[in-house]
Amino acid sequence: LKRRFQHRVAAPSPTKSMDSSLLALGLLLATVEGAVAPSPTRPLPPSDGEAAVTEAAGGGHIELEFLQRFATARPGCPISADGWRFLHAYPHQYVAQKLGGNQHIVIDGSLNDAPWEEVPFTDSPFVDLAQPLFPDYVLPEKYTTKVKVRWDADFLYVAAMLGEPWVENGFVWGSNPTLRSTNPIVNSNVPYYDNDFEVFIDVSGTNYYYKEFEMNYNNATYDVLWRAPDGGLESPGVPCCSDNKCERWCQNSSWPPFGGKYSMYPNMKTATAKVEGGWTLEIAFPLRETNGTGGLLSGGSDWRRFDPNLGTKYWLADFSRA
Repeated sequence: LKRRFQHRVAAPSPTKSMDSSLLALGLLLATVEGAVAPSPTRPLPPSDGEAAVTEAAGGGHIELEFLQRFATARPGCPISADGWRFLHAYPHQYVAQKLGGNQHIVIDGSLNDAPWEEVPFTDSPFVDLAQPLFPDYVLPEKYTTKVKVRWDADFLYVAAMLGEPWVENGFVWGSNPTLRSTNPIVNSNVPYYDNDFEVFIDVSGTNYYYKEFEMNYNNATYDVLWRAPDGGLESPGVPCCSDNKCERWCQNSSWPPFGGKYSMYPNMKTATAKVEGGWTLEIAFPLRETNGTGGLLSGGSDWRRFDPNLGTKYWLADFSRA
């Protein structure tokens, strides 16, 4: 998924006010319903591949927990002893709590709904895509980005707070397939030509049939179903057709240049709001296809088996500023 960020932002718009940054996460879709305090983190995953499961004190439900960071040694066991496990390469983790039966999130751009206030933001910093070239570079505090995630029977909810010294409307408006832009660059009618927020969701953890989503402060949205990562700009991947002379094997999107049909809009709900020091956003991603409109579980043969309501516990996600 990270390769897609590098592929797309290789030719940024001259109007961009910041570099691209991302946070890669493993989402644990906890089956606890209702208001639950954040689970404590642990220094390393449990041994022998066992899930980290604890009985919640004073209740009959099971609270699933996982790690926020893995690259810490178990007490009395140095990192070198576990070096073969590549624990330093594990992604950050976030526990996404399921909404209670009487809880609701209003998609209006404001993050003051009770279901948001009772869960924490991500506490892992976004890193610049060029970080390997500039290991000592730290993103300025004014561009800090934080994310929250929840879910219910029908939607995955994402909230984000984006630090930005000045918030502008930008060029791009609309949604698939009616995106429009006043930017003169050809095919610039996608949100990343403005300052935007992006989400990549891989429900299977395989890099196949993952979903790409973008939105800007105008609430312009763009989404794509990627059957497989495509190659390009020295990145590995499947050689995909991009000249309209053959089947577009890799991507399906109702964005006109792609000529496909997939989009989660209009069942997907999004909103933004301006706040001091930046802007906030809310997204409700539909889990399943409905009346020809796509969902996060669209994809391979019976991709519905990755539905958290059927017991799936882990998804992969990338969040990005571009």
